[in-house]
Amino acid sequence: MIFILLNLNLNYNDEIIKKLPVIFEDGFPILPYDFKVIEIPNNTKSLKIKNLRIQRKLYKSNVILQYNDKIYYFDENQNLKTINIPRIEIGNKFPKEIIEVKSIGYYRDKKLATIFIYPITYESGNLYLNENISFDLEYEQSQTSYSLKPLPDSLDYLILTISLFKEPFDSIAKLSIIRGFRTLVVYIDSIKDNPPKIRNLITWAYRTFGIKYVLIGGDASIIKPWRFQVNYYDSDPNLPTGPDVHTDYPYSALDGDYTNGYKWKIGDSIIDPFADVGIGRLPITNVYEAYNYYYKLRDWTFNFNGNPNAFACLEAEIMYNYFGGYCENIVSVSNMPRIIRLYEPNFNGNLTPQTLFDSLNINKPQFFFYIGHANGFIITSSYANPTYYVGFNEFYNMNFNYSAPYIAMFGGCWTGDLEHTALIKQILLMPDRGAIFGIGASKLDNTGSEMSRGMAFFLAFNNFNAKTIGDAYIYMVMNFSGSLFSTYSKLNMFGDPTIEPYLNGKNYINANFDSSFSDSLVVNTIPNARVILYDGENYILTFSDNSGKAILRYSNSSQKTLLLSISKPSYIPYYSYVNYYPNNVVLDSITLNSDYLIPSNSYQINFYLKNLSSNNQSINFKVKFNNANPDSIFGNLNFNPNEEKTISYNITIKPNAKNLIGKFYINDKLIRSFSYSIEKITLRLVGVKWESESIDLDIFNNSNVNIYNVELKLPDFGISKTIDSIIT
Repeated sequence: MIFILLNLNLNYNDEIIKKLPVIFEDGFPILPYDFKVIEIPNNTKSLKIKNLRIQRKLYKSNVILQYNDKIYYFDENQNLKTINIPRIEIGNKFPKEIIEVKSIGYYRDKKLATIFIYPITYESGNLYLNENISFDLEYEQSQTSYSLKPLPDSLDYLILTISLFKEPFDSIAKLSIIRGFRTLVVYIDSIKDNPPKIRNLITWAYRTFGIKYVLIGGDASIIKPWRFQVNYYDSDPNLPTGPDVHTDYPYSALDGDYTNGYKWKIGDSIIDPFADVGIGRLPITNVYEAYNYYYKLRDWTFNFNGNPNAFACLEAEIMYNYFGGYCENIVSVSNMPRIIRLYEPNFNGNLTPQTLFDSLNINKPQFFFYIGHANGFIITSSYANPTYYVGFNEFYNMNFNYSAPYIAMFGGCWTGDLEHTALIKQILLMPDRGAIFGIGASKLDNTGSEMSRGMAFFLAFNNFNAKTIGDAYIYMVMNFSGSLFSTYSKLNMFGDPTIEPYLNGKNYINANFDSSFSDSLVVNTIPNARVILYDGENYILTFSDNSGKAILRYSNSSQKTLLLSISKPSYIPYYSYVNYYPNNVVLDSITLNSDYLIPSNSYQINFYLKNLSSNNQSINFKVKFNNANPDSIFGNLNFNPNEEKTISYNITIKPNAKNLIGKFYINDKLIRSFSYSIEKITLRLVGVKWESESIDLDIFNNSNVNIYNVELKLPDFGISKTIDSIIT
């Protein structure tokens, strides 16, 4: 059956065009494109573009198209080499179709389609701007569907390494938990040379725990990457890295299997190119290198001292086309001030390696992107002498001394190769300085691909709600998903994929909580923070509400000391330790009831208790108040196994009291302290009904109490207003 899925109406102008990536495929003309990732029904068999409507105008006349038709690289003697790429035949028009369904696949528990839109078209020597494009997306329903089971959400981060590196990766894992990621470390000594088995393990963790990120903890000589032969110039055996692509991409794309570098067709003969998890590799060969990276990551986390809005961009040459240069385009989508742009016009033809590093030292950029050449990059003076090659030796020997925030970088040809010496690997492993994360290609790369990568990186944070480098990687693969397999399979990520850039400055977290508890821990902190309790084996995760309150329930038969972590993007994480004490009798909740019209100082207070044990329990209880009559209540209770009981008392708040503080004891042990702000519990007459003007019940929990709601009863009008969003 055929259905209309949705209608899209898109508008483009000159400013929008400048913020779009350009076509990156080898041999294709350089033109901007836009892309949309759309969720589609699970039983979609095919998609078609229908009812296309276009309004266009002349953009540029008498244009000679520029192509991705050359790749430059330097050989081992730093001699410039050129590879000419055959141009595709386009005739008098390119592209043939303005809207194109590029790919269909599965991302986690969703089925997605990538749609490419070409707002600039070429016809007979002219460029036309398609100012308005509208179309219907039609889908055909399949008789069968690929089963999509909802993914669990019990772990975030899987680290795979070998037992030799246990100690440094235990430290990295603990730091990851502090940074807000539920982490599992697995030692894979027995399968480290078997990529299909490693991928099966990742797929199992993905389906079993719902992991979102994976770190490969070892160099390619220790944990093998995938190797694929690719077509075209990349397969030239005379190239420095040989004919193969060395890649970790299949460790991130987990639907289907691989044959000859491609995935099996799944569902209705659909090749699924999407990455399901963010991937990174820490290319260490020894414990020393592992600890060096841990110290870098720790400093990035707690001592970030760079400029979060500083963005450095260097072009190996002045890569400029009708739509702007590489750095121009990257900056246009980054939402960052143009603090430092390291390309030729900034330095009037006098950019030297030391000038470059001096500028980096001064500006301390969080990001350093470049278009490079052959394991490094080139500094030219308007294509004239002198020309400088900047590789690892230059990074190491130059006065490049700023130690944080460490460079997040993109690179050119072979900068991200897994099985050979690569610039990003070297800079990542430099002690005390260098990159905290790097992205580069394991094979030859081209300008269009690098530009699209850089733009997609920032678009991921601006448009895709990405929080981490791993999220940005997933978005970049979506961007490339309709292209040649070699375009995205050669993209390698180095470092911890859970790194969260400081895109909104550096902020700090404050938190209030009791240092010991039973059953439930109440944390008052910043709004919408990720809050985790970890006992060494199990994670309890929640998020603070808009008021900053988070409640974490925990149960164990033994006393425990737990790690508490609070995190949020662009915030320095907060962590502490809390003590858990088990109780057989649990105080479930306290309800405070107003039983008279305001101004009222008479309340009914209810305590709910439950025997969690399978035995009979006899307890004595006592409650002490600071500003109430009576100032204490006490008694004895007998419980059957799993029995619940309620204690109810009427209390009167003393005149002019601003709060009610109470302490609840069971068998002479303090179980619960609580506090109510009395002066803020007020009611006012509005029309013919009473409404709460302000309710602020600050509850400090040091025991096993969970507050469900507070109910204010107004018997004269028969109205009951329940306030549960404040404290649940």
